[in-house]
Amino acid sequence: MARIQSPSSINTYNQCPRKYYYHYIEKLESKPSIHLIRGNIMHSVLEDFFKVDPKNLSKDHYDFELKTIAHELLRKFWNEKKGELDSLELGNAKLEFYLRESRKMLDNWLNLFSNKLKKEGGVEGFDRLTPETEVYFESTKHMVRGYVDAIHIIDGKINIVDYKTSKSDELRDEYKLQLAIYALMYHEKYGKMPNKVGVDFVRHGEKFIDVNQALLDLAKTETALIQKNTQSNEKDDYKLNPSRLCNWCDFYSLCFTNDKLYK
Repeated sequence: MARIQSPSSINTYNQCPRKYYYHYIEKLESKPSIHLIRGNIMHSVLEDFFKVDPKNLSKDHYDFELKTIAHELLRKFWNEKKGELDSLELGNAKLEFYLRESRKMLDNWLNLFSNKLKKEGGVEGFDRLTPETEVYFESTKHMVRGYVDAIHIIDGKINIVDYKTSKSDELRDEYKLQLAIYALMYHEKYGKMPNKVGVDFVRHGEKFIDVNQALLDLAKTETALIQKNTQSNEKDDYKLNPSRLCNWCDFYSLCFTNDKLYK
């Protein structure tokens, strides 16, 4: 049975087919985590940040005003997630630590954005730097879909960006595959390649890779493989791939007991 996939589902299968089975076939619930919730919050903050009307900003004090707006958005979305955050039972001190860390992360992103804005002549350049956000793509040809965080088109150059709040700024293979799939879907929809795809590591800054035919071919190969490998609904057809990541997997107890595999 063909299933429409996503970059996340493909990367899950590549990490561990058994994990894919539990999550996408049995549809077992995943446990919430501070990193997942905080990531969702930061995505919402950056999406709404670009809804600011630059006409309401001071030409002399726009840096301060944008920082105030961003911090207010962070507090707003943090409060909206209060129920989910409290359910983690981390305690107020730990949650306050993550909030402060998130604010620091946001300030780093704002400093980098401010530098870009200055190069564009100040507040007048805000619209030019405003991307299209949360863009949905779906390919019936390759049976894959997903939301792109941001698409920047400046001077005819098309850059696709995904936001990450991870501690490392390594452009890992799973990130490259995700970006390759976004480039493939963009190419299919518009008939042209984006110029670059990259990750905006909110803590650190941006990293880009050029889009070429080899990158699109990688996405085509992986989307074809996932369809071939996920036809079955039988657990035994999804082999366990033990690794150090098992210790953080939501389905650890279904695979191991007393350090031995369930057969």
